[in-house]
Amino acid sequence: MKHLLLLAAIAGCGATSAPRPAVSALAVTPPGALLLVGESLQFHAQVQDAAGDPLTDRLVTWQSSDVLIATVSTAGLVQALKPGRVGITATCEGQTAQAVIDSKAGALIGPAGGTVIVLGGALVLKVPAGALAAPTRVYADALNGLPAGPGFLVPGTGFEIGPPNRPFLKPASLAIRYGSGVVPAPLATSVAMYSLDGASWDPINGSLLDLNNLTVTAELDGTGTYALRAPGPVASVTVMPSNVLVLLGTTWPLTAELRDDAGALILNRAIAWSSADTLIARVSQQGAVSGVGIGMTRISASSGGATGSSPITVSAP
Repeated sequence: MKHLLLLAAIAGCGATSAPRPAVSALAVTPPGALLLVGESLQFHAQVQDAAGDPLTDRLVTWQSSDVLIATVSTAGLVQALKPGRVGITATCEGQTAQAVIDSKAGALIGPAGGTVIVLGGALVLKVPAGALAAPTRVYADALNGLPAGPGFLVPGTGFEIGPPNRPFLKPASLAIRYGSGVVPAPLATSVAMYSLDGASWDPINGSLLDLNNLTVTAELDGTGTYALRAPGPVASVTVMPSNVLVLLGTTWPLTAELRDDAGALILNRAIAWSSADTLIARVSQQGAVSGVGIGMTRISASSGGATGSSPITVSAP
């Protein structure tokens, strides 16, 4: 019996365990994500050996490239803290893999509508009920280095609203605020909102300037890039229509199109209207012409030292 136990002990001492497989590949899922500030997302590390088989018994460590933008727990849970881009790196036995996180200031807005507020109210986007058919992460990024455009770009007012190319089923209201003293005094009344279309800036018709609160508000039909701009001095005034027949006793509306020396459309400038002969036609300061006597005269619109006019004929009914 003693001999049998001794032989068993000797045999046991000679036994060896299988070698521990080395980590050959590491991947992080998802490989990237967009998170709104305050949101969290669980990331996972996939560890594999040389044969591609999963290794589930290995320790994975996690690290954020900027803990002020997003943090990551020891289990891979990421939380977005402020806008920016950050890398989340997983490490296991010499192998590393990274996911990229875009952290955005915004809100999850569904069919009931909602509001996005950025930089303490520098941008306020109000999305009405029914504008979005499904819950959507709507965000706004402050932008620098915007393409050249008409006149003066108001500093700090360029924003990209995302997700890209997302139409609104109902118009949303966008308000952009600018700082006191950043717009040259001669341009103060011409600040308007523009949208970037490819490489060109288009003025948004109907944008409203509030000089008391240094804010411009406009209606949007979708996401995109927006900024406040103030075109240069008025170089030309075009009165439209270019030739009008007004019946005696009736009223006809005129409009004036202002452009700077680069041909850029100018909005929100004061316009003075006048009639060359008030016994034939009179004009309001909103451009409405009234026929008061039979004959011909001219109606003029003036702004910033430039003037344009249109001939008016008043005839009997």
